[in-house]
Amino acid sequence: MKGVTAALLIGLSAAPALADDPEILGAKVIRNSDGSYRFDVTVRHDDTGWEHYADKWEVLHPDGTVLATRVLLHPHETEQPFTRSLPSVRLP
Repeated sequence: MKGVTAALLIGLSAAPALADDPEILGAKVIRNSDGSYRFDVTVRHDDTGWEHYADKWEVLHPDGTVLATRVLLHPHETEQPFTRSLPSVRLP
């Protein structure tokens, strides 16, 4: 995984587009036995309910290509910060 970690970016999104930006507090990348990777990402955002919450994070290639997306299906207003995982990500 050396070199790959430095080349990857984690991007976040909040709904709606004008909401405060989410903050990535940490990311852990684990190589799986099949050669794919698991991403554990810790996020903090002032979620206030369904109208204002962090709704996804992405694994990005340095050129901006989205390699994988972890959709966050609900607000986390009572769980801050929170960590969510995305298993089995194949990297180029």
